[in-house]
Amino acid sequence: MKITAGELRKIIREVLEETKYDPIDLDDLHLDEDELDEYGRPTDSVDEEHTPKYDDHPALKGKQKTKLPDALQKGIISKAKK
Repeated sequence: MKITAGELRKIIREVLEETKYDPIDLDDLHLDEDELDEYGRPTDSVDEEHTPKYDDHPALKGKQKTKLPDALQKGIISKAKK
């Protein structure tokens, strides 16, 4: 089953809604300038868990198996089951 760009955007919105990320106050992070991009955003991802838990699921294709965080992989898998 192929997932369209619109469906992927919907999955991402659902995952973000489920996780309820709080805004990050950059002053609390105490980051050095080399840890920020040109717009002042942290360059490292925050609170994204990458485990092999879903990596072998047949609903995931290509780099989705290793490059996406678990929460997004779970969203793709649940969408593919519907």
